Amino acid sequence: MKSPRVHAIRTEKLSMTYRTWRSRVTVLKGLDLQVERGEIFGYLGPNGAGKTTTLKLLAGFARPTSGRAWLFGTPVGDDDARRDVGFMPEHPAFPPHLRCQEILTMSGRLSGLSGRDARSRARSLLARAGLDGVATQPVRHLSKGLLQWLGLAHALMGRPHLLILDEPMSGLDPGGRRRMRDLILEERARGTSVFFSSHILADVEMICDRVGILLDGEIVQCGRLDEILDREMDRLEVRAEGLAELTTRSMERLGARVGRVGAETLIEVDGVERANRVLDEVRGGGGRVRSITARRQSLEEYFLRHVGRETRGAEVNGADPNPERVVETVEAGYR
Repeated sequence: MKSPRVHAIRTEKLSMTYRTWRSRVTVLKGLDLQVERGEIFGYLGPNGAGKTTTLKLLAGFARPTSGRAWLFGTPVGDDDARRDVGFMPEHPAFPPHLRCQEILTMSGRLSGLSGRDARSRARSLLARAGLDGVATQPVRHLSKGLLQWLGLAHALMGRPHLLILDEPMSGLDPGGRRRMRDLILEERARGTSVFFSSHILADVEMICDRVGILLDGEIVQCGRLDEILDREMDRLEVRAEGLAELTTRSMERLGARVGRVGAETLIEVDGVERANRVLDEVRGGGGRVRSITARRQSLEEYFLRHVGRETRGAEVNGADPNPERVVETVEAGYR
């Protein structure tokens, strides 16, 4: 059955519950999500929120307890859906004795390429990922960062229309993260849709068209970054000089954050109304305003403000804020 509207990804009340020997653990709760064609979508959330479970369901490595999902209008699990997807797990694992070139060539052959085309595609991707210097080395000799690049090259072998990436920047140094961001942007320019999870929020903010924030198995926020970050009042930064200590204490009572930068007083305040009251205090205290700068909150600030307090509350109340950790332990017991 085709989805009525074709998105790169569409889910409808997607849920996942794992059985343990003691109880049942619900990791995903009725997920409704749409990812448009040709966009980069960042999937965020604290550890244990259900991000990896979602990615495994979309890649066809697990079946949901209930609900449905489509990739380009084709139900997840169908062979036609798999052909369009390149998947990169958080911890890529390959046979340690095989060489990088061999792994990619084998992947190309499995995706339907001829031997010559598979070898050519493998060489091209190894160079693009910066792995041409280790192409003939066994995987066991690679660092974690190089394994990440091999995992991405592996995901790209079949020229997918959709990339599903689990923590692609994990284990990369700042230069590697920049190269990874550039490569993801290049794929979008080619028309590829990209859906990835990450805990490195600065990278998400740089390249994503939209984001979804997952908390305790449920989407709590979804949309364009500018829309999400502009829903709350921007922070205003006021620099002033000539302020007495008494005046700075009165501004702190208004909720402002006050500090010193050389001879100037730096005042940070949220909201226009509070900012106007702070300015009145500055003038009333005989001070002079040097500058006023509006600063929009960053994604990290938004995340910590709205999601961090939820996870802290779970820890204070004695709940395990990481249900996926329980699931991973259970799955390990069955291996």
